[in-house]
Amino acid sequence: AYPFNVVRRQQQTYTFEGLRRVAGDGAYRASPTRGTFRVMREILRVDGVRGLYRGLVIHYWKAAPAVAISFVTYELCTRTMLRTELGTGT
Repeated sequence: AYPFNVVRRQQQTYTFEGLRRVAGDGAYRASPTRGTFRVMREILRVDGVRGLYRGLVIHYWKAAPAVAISFVTYELCTRTMLRTELGTGT
């Protein structure tokens, strides 16, 4: 799933980079849209396979603490509810 996140980010930022000034009225017009596989081919051509996984390490550094906090919170809530249900108090 991560290569598609890289492609999605490229497509989202392309709209800003891809604007070009049209002679005459001075308005900005968007360049032709780039499809998912076209962007993927471009990334592979320029950066290789590693380009599709750009930012993955940072993503894991961010996700690991979030998952740990969720796990600990779930466990603490489960234990608290079980104690309350069994009538053992706090």
